[in-house]
Amino acid sequence: MKKIIKSAFVLAIMALTFTSCEDVPAPFDTNYNEQGEPSNVEPAGDGTEASPYNVARALEIIKAGEQTTDMVYLKGVITNIKEIDTNQFGNATFSISDTKNSMTKFLIYRSYGLDGQKFTTGNEIAVGDTVVVQGILINFNGTPETQQGAKIVSINGKGDEGSGGEENPGGETSGGLTIDG
Repeated sequence: MKKIIKSAFVLAIMALTFTSCEDVPAPFDTNYNEQGEPSNVEPAGDGTEASPYNVARALEIIKAGEQTTDMVYLKGVITNIKEIDTNQFGNATFSISDTKNSMTKFLIYRSYGLDGQKFTTGNEIAVGDTVVVQGILINFNGTPETQQGAKIVSINGKGDEGSGGEENPGGETSGGLTIDG
């Protein structure tokens, strides 16, 4: 009887040993796709509206122990929407990545919608949308994210018309409208 109990105990320990490391998270500075393979997205952008940081560059800044004190621009694809508050605060918390299939994410924390407007319907953004966000990059208890109060500047290339529109090489601007020349 003791041999059966010892054998069962050894088998249980072996099963536990081989299955215990199944769900270990990857470091946030390595960009992975859905197949679990590293995707080679090079850090890019200088944080301006014309050249927003990509997620890889924002994570590089946070990993270096730096935070921004001024608002910067960050571009990515929405991969997860945690919450959209349409009642009291009118803000949203969601994650963005450099590509639709990337597993590396950057948290956009309690951001407002286009032009800093409150979210009212909850369908202003969706998973798969490409957004440019203006906010302050911080490391909050080990989580790279934007500080509360960021705002979305553009969704799928359609942006805040009140800021003069997006750049148009070869065109001229007049009263916030871009005229192709």
